[in-house]
Amino acid sequence: MKSLVVDTSPGSALAGRVQTALDLARAHDAHVTCHYTIPFPLVPSYEPFGGVANMTPILNDLHRQEVEARQSMEATLEHEDVRWDWSSRSGDTGNCLVEASALADLVLISQDGQDSPSSGYIDYLLTHSASPVMVLPKGCGRIDPLGPVMIAWNGSVQVARTIRQTMAILNMAAKVHLVSIGEDAEPVPLTEAGAYLSRHGVNAELHTAWATKAGAAEQLLGLARAYGASAIIMGAYGHSRLRETILGGVTRDLTRRSEIPLILGH
Repeated sequence: MKSLVVDTSPGSALAGRVQTALDLARAHDAHVTCHYTIPFPLVPSYEPFGGVANMTPILNDLHRQEVEARQSMEATLEHEDVRWDWSSRSGDTGNCLVEASALADLVLISQDGQDSPSSGYIDYLLTHSASPVMVLPKGCGRIDPLGPVMIAWNGSVQVARTIRQTMAILNMAAKVHLVSIGEDAEPVPLTEAGAYLSRHGVNAELHTAWATKAGAAEQLLGLARAYGASAIIMGAYGHSRLRETILGGVTRDLTRRSEIPLILGH
């Protein structure tokens, strides 16, 4: 894992995202790209000419905000021992981060609901990103790259792909817990996932739990707390989007309320 992209949208969660990216970059000798989205200004449909004429001061203000954000980041990272650069794109935050993910190993964002103008794009990013996405919970200030990691296994292509993409994280973890909750039949058994990990030098502990009335999301969080997991690795939207909408969706539940960092792939 050598290329990290961190969302630098303003808000109280920004400092935690940047510090987490620095923690991971130091552990993996990685490069951090600080990505800034310049939003498109909206022109009222009833003012096709007047609206455009008034765009100049709006665009100037957006450019000023980006310059100030970059200067603030330069001051923050000036004395850090991590390689980094600044990247900006104009448009919708979700689309811009998807573009930035093309040559990234991990994209770092914050949970929905935090005071950031970019919140609300998580579902789109998770289903279109070329790399896994780390979703940091409210109040997360940093991460232990050597801490235990829990994998939520359901036998899906999504979680299998995410395991392959996060092998550097798994190899560095003090312990890996491979957990399956027996709600549905697994296309690929838990034991095969354990065998795959062992071939890559990861000796995971295998756990099978029966589903409870609390629901899969709460059960996974409870197990992650019990294992002292520093992160949960899982596939995003392993079922069809329609089924996720009808059944509530483990992915959606966890990205909204997990207090443990999530690493999700699709």
